[in-house]
Amino acid sequence: MSHEQLVKAVEVLSIREIILAEANVRLDPALNTHEPNLQLRAKMLEGNQVACEQVSGKTQEGNDCRFIRLGFRFTLQLLGPTVSTEPANTAPEAAAKEDVKVTIEALLKGVYAVNGDDFPGQDVIQAFVANAKFHVWPYWREFVTQMVARMNLPTVTIPPYQIHHPSEDAK
Repeated sequence: MSHEQLVKAVEVLSIREIILAEANVRLDPALNTHEPNLQLRAKMLEGNQVACEQVSGKTQEGNDCRFIRLGFRFTLQLLGPTVSTEPANTAPEAAAKEDVKVTIEALLKGVYAVNGDDFPGQDVIQAFVANAKFHVWPYWREFVTQMVARMNLPTVTIPPYQIHHPSEDAK
């Protein structure tokens, strides 16, 4: 990715909206959500770009319009201690095993208006992906917060999105 491609992407793409395209929430039916000292450990699976859609159409006024939708799939798992049915003298590794108690998944799409007559090239779109992920991340954080609250679970805070710099790989 070059700086010029990113500059071009920022010039030709304007954010219009973020949409929740898919959602899936699973709660282990054996989990007692009313347990006063319930402690779950969050495991965030990397949010990956899964869709790039180019859409053409007309506005209500009859003008041509073009949009690009960039989709990202996110998954959060909440892990808790496994309730063991093994005798107390079982190996400590088995007693400490954890399993998935809650899974929260979402596909969020950033919708961007294309400024100009043509869709940008794939290289320009790829240069813009980090920006798009930065745009959808707050919606993912809010979605997780709402779902966790509706399941009567302890608060889970997803940290702000940090852009990964390739120079950090060399360290």
